[in-house]
Amino acid sequence: ARTFESSEERKSESEEGAREEVRGKRKREERGMEEERKEDRREGKDRKKEKEIKAHAKKVEIKEIRFTPNTDEHDVEFKAKHAENFLKEGNKVRTFVTFRGRAIVFKERGELLLLQFADRLKDVAVVEQLPALEGKKMFMTLSPKSKKKN
Repeated sequence: ARTFESSEERKSESEEGAREEVRGKRKREERGMEEERKEDRREGKDRKKEKEIKAHAKKVEIKEIRFTPNTDEHDVEFKAKHAENFLKEGNKVRTFVTFRGRAIVFKERGELLLLQFADRLKDVAVVEQLPALEGKKMFMTLSPKSKKKN
């Protein structure tokens, strides 16, 4: 144990110890801050990469084509050409038959219409969702065929 000659020496000794303790805390905090900065930089790079990937990704839109159960053959052909263009662009096509009033009685006609439409587009499209009745509309979703890489 050390003996102190005066109370001033005792104070200066304790003050110096406190200063060193504060310096140690500061160094530890600075090290922690540096590590946090490094992590932030890494996260920033990750965010930047994700943003680039998102920017280069193809955004798939869903185009809609409407029919009624009594849609004529020529109109279906015309709409099939439009759907074919949408699919070639890489978009999905959602077709639906709207039943109005008593037309809901002809559900089979609507389903046949959608299946024939899908059959016409079988070269460029895959049926993603078969015809399903939801309320007064019967939906079917088509997606473009994937391009095979040789």
